[in-house]
Amino acid sequence: MRLIKKLGLLGLIFSICCLFSVCVFSADSSLEADKELNAGILLLKVGDYDEALEKFLKVLDVDPINAEAYYYLGMTYSQMEDFYKAISYYQKALILNPQLTKIHFQLGVAYYQLKQYANALESLSQAEKYSPEDAMVYYYQASTYYGMKRYYKAVAPFKKVRELDPALTVLSYYWQGVSLFHQGLYNEAQFNLYQVKRLSSDSQLGKSADEFLRAIEKQTKPLSLKASLGVEYDDNVTLQSADDDASTVSDKEDERAVVNLKLAHRTFVEPGEIGISYSFYQSMHQDLTEYNVQGHTGSLYFASNLRPFQPSVQYSYDYYFVDNDEYLAKHTLTPSLNISVFSPNITQVYFQYENLNYLIDVEE
Repeated sequence: MRLIKKLGLLGLIFSICCLFSVCVFSADSSLEADKELNAGILLLKVGDYDEALEKFLKVLDVDPINAEAYYYLGMTYSQMEDFYKAISYYQKALILNPQLTKIHFQLGVAYYQLKQYANALESLSQAEKYSPEDAMVYYYQASTYYGMKRYYKAVAPFKKVRELDPALTVLSYYWQGVSLFHQGLYNEAQFNLYQVKRLSSDSQLGKSADEFLRAIEKQTKPLSLKASLGVEYDDNVTLQSADDDASTVSDKEDERAVVNLKLAHRTFVEPGEIGISYSFYQSMHQDLTEYNVQGHTGSLYFASNLRPFQPSVQYSYDYYFVDNDEYLAKHTLTPSLNISVFSPNITQVYFQYENLNYLIDVEE
C-alpha cells in the first residue's frame, strides 16, 4: 500500500515537472517569436526586405500559427511588389486571426495593384467598416473606381480624402478634378484643378493640373469652325451627300472635289450642354456635273451628363440641291440614351425619326 502511495506521489511530481517544462518551453518560444517578429518589423521599416523575410519565417518555425508573422510577410512582399505572394500571406493571416482587421486594407491595395478591381472593392469595403476615418481607405476606393473608368463613382471618395486628412488635400483635389474632366463636367473640374495650381503650382501635380486646364479651355471654346477640302475618285457616282443615303445610281466613274464646312456654337450648362451648328457640303465632279450635290444642315441639340446616364436629343434640318436644282428637304429628330456603367463599354439606345420631302421627281 505504501509503495502504491509512493508511486502515486512520484507520478504527481512528474506530471507537475512536465507541465512546468512545457510552460517554460512555451514561454521561451513565445519570447523568441516576439524577438524575431520585432526584429523583422524593424528591418521592414528600413527597407531590408530579404532579412525581414528571414526573421518572419523564423517566427513561423517556432510558432506556425502566428497571424502577425503572416501579415508582415504579406507586407514585405507588397513592398517588393510581389502582390500575388502578399495576398496569399494576408489571407492566411486573416484565417488565423479574423480580428486582425488591418489586413483588409492591405488586401485591397494588393488587389488594386494587380488590377483585380472587384476584389479590391470588396476588401476596401471591409476596411471602411473597421476604419471609417482612414483617408487612405477612401483614396484607394476612389483609385479603384478610376482604374475601372467609373469616374462618376470616384469623385465622392476622392473628396472624402481631404476631409479626413488635410495633408492629402492637393492629391485629393487633383484626382477629383481629373475624374470630373473625364465626365465632361468641366466647370467643376476647373475648380478642383485650380486649387491644385494654387496650392502646389511647381509640383508635378501642379504642372499636370495646368495641362488639364488648358485642355478644358480648348474643349469649352463656345465657337468652332472646321473646314476640309478633298479630292475623291468615285467608280459608281450616286446622288448623296456625306450624310445622306444613295438615291440614284449612275453606274459611271468620275473624280470630284469635296468641300465641308461646319460652324458650331455650344454653351455648357452643367451637367450638360446646348449646341447649335450649321454645316455646308459641296461636291464638284469633273465631268458628271449634273451629279454635283450641295447640302445645308442646321442642327440643335441638348446633351446631359448624369453619369452613368447620358440622355440627349438632337433636331436637324437638311436641304439639298443637285445640279443647282432643289432636291430634298429632310427633318430628323433623334433622342438617345448612353449608359456607361461598366466603362469603357457603352450601351446606346436611340430612336430616329425622319421626314423626307423630295422636291423633284426622284426618277428624273
